[in-house]
Amino acid sequence: MGLFDRFKKKKKQEVVEQPKETVELPPVTEEDPGTAGWDAIEQEFLRAYPGQTEPKHYGTLVKWVFGGNDPLDGISIYDGGEYYHFVTFGLTELYGKESRNTELSGYGYEMTLKLKKEGLEDEEAELRNVCGILQTIARITFTKSECFFPNEFIYTGQKEGMDAKQTSQLTGFIVITDPTVNTIETPNGRVEFRELVGATDAELKSLGNRESVAAFYEKLGSDLTDWQRASIVEAVEETDEDETAENRDTEDAAERFSADEESSDVAAEANRAVEEISETTVDGIDSEETVDADEESRAYAEEEND
Repeated sequence: MGLFDRFKKKKKQEVVEQPKETVELPPVTEEDPGTAGWDAIEQEFLRAYPGQTEPKHYGTLVKWVFGGNDPLDGISIYDGGEYYHFVTFGLTELYGKESRNTELSGYGYEMTLKLKKEGLEDEEAELRNVCGILQTIARITFTKSECFFPNEFIYTGQKEGMDAKQTSQLTGFIVITDPTVNTIETPNGRVEFRELVGATDAELKSLGNRESVAAFYEKLGSDLTDWQRASIVEAVEETDEDETAENRDTEDAAERFSADEESSDVAAEANRAVEEISETTVDGIDSEETVDADEESRAYAEEEND
């Protein structure tokens, strides 16, 4: 089975509606585009985590625009008490407005993840590991024009865990609308926050469309990624015949996506060195359902790749 096979129920997204908030930021000029997009993300996370004006932050050594391997300009980590809350900076327009789409900022979303603290033996290694995973998934968006929407799932096909030691039962993710932060309207357009939640191989194989992902998330009862948790779905042993049929069905799936061979092991890429810096915070609004957001995000992707 290919890496990051994705299945959808329908085009329109089903997201949790929350009241819109408008972020008040300093004026931006053509001469100095500023950091309006970046600042808006920080303001929303500062609202969610009052007082955390300097969260732990990892920035890339060489930015993507200068030929670097990492598409995200940075990743901030907020302390949520029992978990660490990651947020990416780079899928949206962090500085001046460059795309022609006035509704969305960049791809229209940033990724988040909440890593449960309990049971982490080497916290620094695990934090860097998650940063590597987020960079790898963002790289797929930048190079393959693949956007990830709520109630979809990311199946890696790997047997090793996604944690730094690769011993966890979690081997992939489901995608939800982050319930902790809101979608924001920035000077560069709308920004949603889409959260990755770790899932086991058996759990991912039980999913088939957006309805099944929503039902699984409700059954799971938590949006924390817990490397120590056991699967809530019993694994089913596959015969060679079953596996052949499954692979054939996957090959025929309209929404199938296979990453490059060099990206076939997400966890293996997660340990690449990143430079730690100490600046950042976030502000956002949760998303109300948008018309053709799928097409809008992909249109930006195509524009970026032209």
